[in-house]
Amino acid sequence: MRGYLVYNQFMASRVKKIIAFIKKHERALVPAALLLGFIVDNFTLKRIDLPFENILLGTHLLIVGTCIVLINSRERTFFGRIGLGKYTGVLRIIMQFSLGALFSGFFIFYTRSGTLATSWVFFIILIGLLIGNEFLREKYDKIIYQIGVYFVAIFSYSIFLVPILLKDVGALPFLLSGVFSLALITMVLLVISIIIPHLIKHYQMRIVTTILIIFGTFNTLYFTNIVPPIPLSLKEKGAYYKVERVNQDMYHLYEEDIPWYRFFERLNPTLKLTDNASAYVFSSVFAPTDITTTLYHQWYVYDEREKKWLESDRIVIPVRGGRDGGYRGYSVKNSVFPGDWRVDILTERDQLLGRVNFEIEAISETPKLEVEAI
Repeated sequence: MRGYLVYNQFMASRVKKIIAFIKKHERALVPAALLLGFIVDNFTLKRIDLPFENILLGTHLLIVGTCIVLINSRERTFFGRIGLGKYTGVLRIIMQFSLGALFSGFFIFYTRSGTLATSWVFFIILIGLLIGNEFLREKYDKIIYQIGVYFVAIFSYSIFLVPILLKDVGALPFLLSGVFSLALITMVLLVISIIIPHLIKHYQMRIVTTILIIFGTFNTLYFTNIVPPIPLSLKEKGAYYKVERVNQDMYHLYEEDIPWYRFFERLNPTLKLTDNASAYVFSSVFAPTDITTTLYHQWYVYDEREKKWLESDRIVIPVRGGRDGGYRGYSVKNSVFPGDWRVDILTERDQLLGRVNFEIEAISETPKLEVEAI
């Protein structure tokens, strides 16, 4: 019995020291937790349709929701009576880690799924939330801010989850994602209202207004094609002299044999074509398992006289999900001529998934080519 009491006293002393250390160094520990969450995501998140990734993100959402309840109920409820207030610093760090992991995870998946050409506004919002997660931490005591950030996290995750569950992409899954997000945040608010009714009652209208503003913003971004076409993601793209399907599992991509020290030429390639030669554009797009959709390669040529891009061919590229490296396809343009060209890789709603820019130069003899097998 004496040994048990000594052990309890030792553990209580250690806990006090840990809490004191956290209070003293909280300003350094909070950003460290954010950075750790980001690092963990980069090593653990691979595919959004795998069970582990969804369990991990779902767990972080549950942790954040729990921390919001505990932080705000530390005074007038059972949690307050048992002395929860002294653990507020610990709860903030835990919530910071999970929010950092969530938003860095969203940023990872969203950047894989779009281009800065159309999605830069949404990426800035995500970066702002990621930074605000640190610099606005004093607002973690304000439940309106907490609920607002939490609803952004729920909605961002639902945009991934619902299309995977429905095995479909497009406007309807997105709208259902919004309905699911509203239902989930309503359930969370009901739980909070039971535990800390005075707080929810006091801020009720402001919380509802915040949620509706966020909901409207997400819908505006989506239907103006600013939100990336989640959960599709572009794995590879490029312009080539020839693309050849060898068998079901392999393609041969023919490109100019450029020395390694001229690597910058691959960033904006020039296809040096002879008369009557064709240009090829290859793309590899990942879609979750069991999702089948249609993409388009929209070809454009730049008109120097009118100073604008003119539409050319629009070629259908069917996509079947499930392959780690993405579903591969290509389009070919026969009637090409010298100048600046680009090919936009578009969804059925004309969301921009990727863009290939290249130049065509007329020559008398095809340059030396190398073959890449993928």
